[in-house]
Amino acid sequence: MTNDFLFFSASNRDRVEWRVINGIYECLEICKPELKCIRFDLTENVISISALKLVLSSRIIVLHSPLFYYFPLAIIGRLCGAEVWALVWDMYPVRLGGKRYDPRVVRRFADLIEIFTLKICNKIYVPTSDFKKYKSLSGARVLRMWPKFNYSPFSLGLDIRTLKPLKIIFSGQVNETRGLAESLEILLRISTVGVRLFIASADIIPAEIKNNPNVINLGYKSSADLNEFYKCCDFGLVSISSQFDGPAFPSKTFDYIANGLPVLYHGPDLSAFKKLLVDCGVGISLDSVDCINHETVKNMLKDFALGRDSLFNLISFTDAEIDNFVGF
Repeated sequence: MTNDFLFFSASNRDRVEWRVINGIYECLEICKPELKCIRFDLTENVISISALKLVLSSRIIVLHSPLFYYFPLAIIGRLCGAEVWALVWDMYPVRLGGKRYDPRVVRRFADLIEIFTLKICNKIYVPTSDFKKYKSLSGARVLRMWPKFNYSPFSLGLDIRTLKPLKIIFSGQVNETRGLAESLEILLRISTVGVRLFIASADIIPAEIKNNPNVINLGYKSSADLNEFYKCCDFGLVSISSQFDGPAFPSKTFDYIANGLPVLYHGPDLSAFKKLLVDCGVGISLDSVDCINHETVKNMLKDFALGRDSLFNLISFTDAEIDNFVGF
């Protein structure tokens, strides 16, 4: 075997999946020069002669969620004596209230491949202990796997954050698993100054909130446009349906916090995730507060820069985490 580590990703380079793989790869390159590490981009074609050659010459193959993309490479790697390691932050099948969210045959087939690929992995890494509560991940290791996040010097922007009503942004995929109607109902109940919920997504807005005067549909926004829009907001919303069955660590959290937005969380009891937000002072769980207003925002912003640094230090892959990764 000529390569110690082979890192695969079929994700676009601006997405968190690629940034996770790339962050670990670059850290090993710098801190462990004695290891031969290869990073391979699979966005064009998961099965290629070049990819197969690398699999045959590598000791350890590192993959990330969702794993079904890499099923053929994982199988070939194991058959040829390589170890397969997985970085997991999504769990399949997705279930709501004990029922499969997507019952289509093609989705069931993809979920079976995901489960099988997970089972043949030699080592599994997860971002928080929330994931280890589930049988298929009980033997996983918690790893600070997230990439380093670049952000500009912090600005309070209090001149903006005193205007009524509260301006709250939700960006990302919209479907039943997000529970946006639940979140909006709670926000309207606990805000003493009103709410404007801005939704930035290419998806269709749920019918139950589509015509709500407190909801503004921004449609799809590029990352650059979103980063600019965040400057006008008070909070970033991380919303997951209360019926969601399974662990999660919503990566959209990082974008909000990196742009100076405190996070409002609504969803199932992800105790490790919520503890990170609260302990670092960068987020609030909506089930733990009776009211929110501009004073809430200003109080959180007082030490937000320190809290943001603390959070990213606790979740990001650095040289201090290498032994936890390589030595597991």
